[in-house]
Amino acid sequence: METKVARQSPQRQCVRGQQQDNTSDVASRHATHSRDMGVTTHPESPLRLDPFSRQKRSHVCGGRKMDARGFDEIYAGAEALLTGERDVIANAANLCSFVSREVYKVLGLPEGYISWFGFYLMRPVGDATAPRHDGSASTPQESCELVLGPFWGNPACVRIAIGRGVCGTCVLRRETIVVDDVHAFPGHIACDSTSHSEIVIPLIVNDRVVGVLDVDSQLLASFSSPLVRAFMEKLAALIVEVSDWTPILRELK
Repeated sequence: METKVARQSPQRQCVRGQQQDNTSDVASRHATHSRDMGVTTHPESPLRLDPFSRQKRSHVCGGRKMDARGFDEIYAGAEALLTGERDVIANAANLCSFVSREVYKVLGLPEGYISWFGFYLMRPVGDATAPRHDGSASTPQESCELVLGPFWGNPACVRIAIGRGVCGTCVLRRETIVVDDVHAFPGHIACDSTSHSEIVIPLIVNDRVVGVLDVDSQLLASFSSPLVRAFMEKLAALIVEVSDWTPILRELK
């Protein structure tokens, strides 16, 4: 079957269980805002691959202005790097290395703007097909967990339960979550104190969450700009579109 679609320091603690067509269409989110706790979520909806044309064309971070043309340049490079390769692990690894370098090289962002960039992938917990003791079917929340995949940054939590922390909550809600201050996020998994803001984007294939793209920053509110958020969602949509997710989907059945 071919599927086609559309943390960080050594001290981080975790609870177990816990290239080239810029005009094609992929998946997106229309924003809905939750003002409390500095959290913004974005429910599933069709995303245009050229969101920058609809967003504010620049954003100021750390006193430095970021222009949409820089994001366009980075995305074009990422697309060229990934297109033609179908292995999801190889694509995820290359995307982590490329983006974490290029945001500083192209945009000249302040140190710490991205402190961790990586993926968590859904994996079954034990026998994912095993029923409950009463004979009823197990839910995805009970039978799967997020497991650390390719990343750039400090050593991270290896396993995250669905519904726990920002990543697990993202899977449960099936929507992008932007957190301006991670220390104000209810249930945030204890992590490196230098990480202050975060964006997590679900990777959805055939209506199934197969993982998340997780990006952390040492600065507050690094991902609150629609321009930055659209760029990150665009990268997530790219890896979903070009990669073969059949092996992961097979494991989750």
